[in-house]
Amino acid sequence: MSDQNSNPSGIHIAGSVSGQNVLIGSTQTIHGDLSINVGALPAASEDVRKRLKAEIADLLAMLEKAPKEHTEQIIEVKVAVEDAVEEANKPKPDAKRLQIRGDNLKKAAVNLLAVAPIAVKIAETLLLIR
Repeated sequence: MSDQNSNPSGIHIAGSVSGQNVLIGSTQTIHGDLSINVGALPAASEDVRKRLKAEIADLLAMLEKAPKEHTEQIIEVKVAVEDAVEEANKPKPDAKRLQIRGDNLKKAAVNLLAVAPIAVKIAETLLLIR
């Protein structure tokens, strides 16, 4: 056991947490990189596929640089992108669902002003997939 004065939180983590999410209380800290497998996007044209992949790469780069105190918002944006990509990767994606996923992404990005413009671009690009 450790001395409570040297560890006032009473939390002890043994082993490596590299590449993992650690939840302590109501704060979540991201360790490792953010990544999204964009996939083949079978219903998208080559131009739309390249554009969407570039926009998502830009978004992820911005999320990596976002202050860690915004971890909850970072995760919300990442999950919104993953949901959109999942729908976009269907052989015949539903246009209404793509619009909803894009709207969800824009809403999630509102609290991270630095990523909001690229989130809007991604939402617009999703609408080009048929």
